[in-house]
Amino acid sequence: MALMIIATLAAFSGFAALCATTRRQMRQVWKTPPSPARVRLIRIAGWLTLALALLPCLAWWASGGGPRWTESMGLVAWACLLPVAALALTLLFTFAGRKVILAAALAGGLAWTLSLVWATGALS
Repeated sequence: MALMIIATLAAFSGFAALCATTRRQMRQVWKTPPSPARVRLIRIAGWLTLALALLPCLAWWASGGGPRWTESMGLVAWACLLPVAALALTLLFTFAGRKVILAAALAGGLAWTLSLVWATGALS
């Protein structure tokens, strides 16, 4: 279950990073517009964090309890998790734009930290 929490946090923060760098949302999120290099860096981090969300899904389904639990089900779980995270971000962003992006940045840091802990074997 911890792996799905990591995947959800990663997907949410990845979409938030991509949302924070769209031209339409920049005025709402940033006090001063970021430089093009910083925008590029944030977008790359967003895509990497979305990719990070795939790894826990694959690992969780591969370690399942039967012959029908395979890595391909992890891919399906990831594909189902992405729109759920995007919808949650959209609904929350409507009411508290900048605060949601800041919370998503913390969630992204937590997702990366938990994934490193999981990779060392301390989290199962």
